[in-house]
Amino acid sequence: MKKILIMTASVGSGHTKAAQAVKEELQKYSTADIVTVDFMARETSALNWSLKMLYLKMLAVVPNIYDIFYKASAGGAGGAFGQHLVGSFMYASMKKIIAEHKPDAIVCTHPFPAGAASKAKEQGAKFFLATIMTDYSLHKLWVYKGTDFYFTATEKMRDELKALGLEKNKSASCGIPITAAFAHLVRRRETPPNILIMGGGLGLGGIKNTMHSLAKTKRNLKITVVVGKNEKLKEELKNAAQTSRHEIEVLGYTDKIAELMSSATVVVTKPGALTVSEAFAAGAPLVLHEPIPGPETDNARYASRCGAAVWDKRADVGELVEGLMDDPAKLAAMEKAARALSRPQAAKDIAAILAEKIGL
Repeated sequence: MKKILIMTASVGSGHTKAAQAVKEELQKYSTADIVTVDFMARETSALNWSLKMLYLKMLAVVPNIYDIFYKASAGGAGGAFGQHLVGSFMYASMKKIIAEHKPDAIVCTHPFPAGAASKAKEQGAKFFLATIMTDYSLHKLWVYKGTDFYFTATEKMRDELKALGLEKNKSASCGIPITAAFAHLVRRRETPPNILIMGGGLGLGGIKNTMHSLAKTKRNLKITVVVGKNEKLKEELKNAAQTSRHEIEVLGYTDKIAELMSSATVVVTKPGALTVSEAFAAGAPLVLHEPIPGPETDNARYASRCGAAVWDKRADVGELVEGLMDDPAKLAAMEKAARALSRPQAAKDIAAILAEKIGL
């Protein structure tokens, strides 16, 4: 039986959700023993966990510093330095994981374990290494010479890999893997309009500011807010909901996102790639705001450029939502654009290719 490690990173919930979606499809192949490892968990590596906590603190206090690093490591000498830093700094924890599990294949949904696994291959470890890019833009930190196969979100990203010298038979454009619950969704219309507000698994994305903004809208709304694991925010919003003229439901971490998106008139969220991909599959128009500098900004550009989202850094979120409520034709066009971008079978397609490559 082949041993497969799916390496993810608990920086938000997107990378972990992508890993779970692929695991569920790979488990249909009976000749595989599949283990998911959170590369940034404390029990995996105290050093990796400390770096994650530093990153989250940086996003909350000085997000522009991360933006500078992201841009500086996008290519050229900066990209090479970033690759070396990731691979070398996290190699020790990867070496320990490989010694414990002895995998035939490692599949990564985050660039950090991909870099460390590539470093392990440079040092003589033998396994098949695949990387699933969970962003809508190609960044140098995803690309390592030890990687045997890449899965990209778009064909454009695959072309960019080719421009970097990678043979096309070492990549596939399957989309970003999402749970099978999104495969056959039917849009549901609700009255009053239903606004779904999300902030990812950590409850980020200026949710309180969004609620204040929507409080100023002229029409009455049904608002569902998903705050992930942010319990403090959950209690604050529940208290505020008691005096609001809107009908407000506040949820913590939930596995009902597919159902919630299918009935949402508009989804207001920061542009995490998994959330954006899920909204595409649900045909839900997006109002995007407060992206984490770097990849989420690129995700926002992609979704808005393709017509499935509205993103205006200078505009008030409430005004954007109300403007869409007043323009049914635009909402319909955004739904159509989202459906055109949707790749609900991505996890299944990725698993099929992996099964062939690994020999399941």
